[in-house]
Amino acid sequence: MKKTRREMKLQNQLIILFVGIVAISVGLVGAVSYAKAKKEAMQAIEQRLERETDMMYELVQNLLFILIRREDSHFNEAKRSKWEMNRLNYILLKIG
Repeated sequence: MKKTRREMKLQNQLIILFVGIVAISVGLVGAVSYAKAKKEAMQAIEQRLERETDMMYELVQNLLFILIRREDSHFNEAKRSKWEMNRLNYILLKIG
């Protein structure tokens, strides 16, 4: 009877040892995988933010260019209109 108890204890010890080794291995693999996934996710987010920032910068530059062209166009139209009004006034003064 004592032999079977001793064998049982040895079997329990081996099971506990095996379960412990498996648990430690799974824990280490999980921790390493989590750290790697976190790092890759952060890099992907940073790259996307950089792309979005570049796109927004280019969009703002294009909008500013369009705004400046419109302002120049309005300025030129106003300048042309003023020149035409002065010309008409000159002609009216000559006639009148």
